[in-house]
Amino acid sequence: MSFPVLQTERLLLRKVEQTDAADVLKGYSDPLVNQHMSVAYYSLEEVQAQLDFYNSIYETGTGTWWAICIKDDPSTVIGNGGLNNYRPQHRCVEIGYWLLPAMQGKGYAAEAVKAICRYAFEQLDVHRIEAIVEGGNNTSIKLLEKLGFGYEGTHRESELKNNRYIDLIYYAMFNPAH
Repeated sequence: MSFPVLQTERLLLRKVEQTDAADVLKGYSDPLVNQHMSVAYYSLEEVQAQLDFYNSIYETGTGTWWAICIKDDPSTVIGNGGLNNYRPQHRCVEIGYWLLPAMQGKGYAAEAVKAICRYAFEQLDVHRIEAIVEGGNNTSIKLLEKLGFGYEGTHRESELKNNRYIDLIYYAMFNPAH
């Protein structure tokens, strides 16, 4: 089975390759990007764990994670997005995404998330896509709500991050074909 490549009007979503390690590190080490993520990496050796994760979820059938690139420059990664925690018996999957700060505010995240959701609904035939957002990540909340994700609840102070408890906010979207 070949890795699914997704295209939108402006973007190409392709497999994250080993040669993308430096670009992936830019995101995971950027304080504006990783302030609302559960992981941060500060070296190529550390970011290898994330690349290994992307390969592992694809190989085990529990997810697919893409490098988000501008269509005209497919070798430069501007972000990542994908699906993980795929539970086929429940036809449910979780979505996640990030963009480099210079690429934010241009509609790229919405474009990428729409393409990933379309793939999940049409190719995987999932019924439910879940998004878990850290409290305070208002940009992501606005994006999800704009795209039709519904608020489901807040798990207050449910994770410890940087020596403080954070809220996790749950959103979901359902397959309109079901």
